[in-house]
Amino acid sequence: MAGKRLHRLLRAIDFARMLLVPGVPFRNRLRIFWTRAFGGAVHRGPGGRLTASLYGIRIEIPDPIATPRIRESLRKGGYEGCEVLAFEELARSGDSILEVGAGLGFLTSYMARDPRTHRVAAFEADSRLLAIAQRTCALNGVNVALFHAAVGRRSGIAEFALHPDFWASSTETWDGAQLVDVPMTALDHCLDEHKPNVLVLDVEGAEYDLLPNAELRGLDVIVVELHPWQSDPARTEALFASLAKRGYRHVHHARWGNVHGFLKR
Repeated sequence: MAGKRLHRLLRAIDFARMLLVPGVPFRNRLRIFWTRAFGGAVHRGPGGRLTASLYGIRIEIPDPIATPRIRESLRKGGYEGCEVLAFEELARSGDSILEVGAGLGFLTSYMARDPRTHRVAAFEADSRLLAIAQRTCALNGVNVALFHAAVGRRSGIAEFALHPDFWASSTETWDGAQLVDVPMTALDHCLDEHKPNVLVLDVEGAEYDLLPNAELRGLDVIVVELHPWQSDPARTEALFASLAKRGYRHVHHARWGNVHGFLKR
C-alpha cells in the first residue's frame, strides 16, 4: 500500500512539473488539469451515440466502436492523455505535423486546434474510424487533411487486422484476426508530399519496422507510442539505436507513459 501511495505521489509531482513547462498555452494547462482531475464528460447523445468531451475536444462515437474499454478510458480522461502531454511539451510555433494512426480524430483535432500548429495531415487505416475522425474534426472546427491508408515501408496494399477495441487494430497481424485489405502509402512518400517537421506515430507495434527503414527526411521531432508487449527488448534497442545514429536525441518523462520523443540534434 505504501509503495502505491509513493508511486502516486511521484506521478503527481511529475505531472505538476508539466504544468510549469514554458510555452504551453494557459488554456491548454487548464484543460489538462481539469481532465486529469475530474476525467472526461461522457453521455449518450442523439441516436444513441456516445458523446465525450475531454481536454476540450468533443467526440461522437457510435456503437459498436464504443466498447466498454473505450468508454472507461474516455470517462477517466486517460484516452490519449500521454500523447497530449508529450505534444504539449514538444510543440513549437509553426509546426507542420504528420499523424499516422488518427483513430477517432481526437489527438488530430487537439493538435490542429493548438495555436502553435501550422497544419496537420493525418492517416488512418481503419475504415470504421474514418467518418468518426472527420466528424471529430468538424465538431471542433479544425481543418485537417485526413486520408484513408495505412503507412508503411512501401506503397501498395496491406493486410490490416481488425480488433473489437479499435485502438488495438494494426498491420501487425495475429492468429485468428479478422483481416482486411487496405491501401498503404510509404512513409517517405508521405514525408515528401506533406513536408512535416513533426511525425506523430501510433501504429500498434509496426513502429519497430517502420522507423528504422525510413529515411525520415525533414523531421525535427518524432513522437511515437511504443508497444513493448508486442515486441521484444532487442527490437526496441534497435529502434533507439537507429534513431540515435541519425542524430535524434531521446526524450521521455514518466508522465508520458509509453509515448517517447526523439529530437533532432
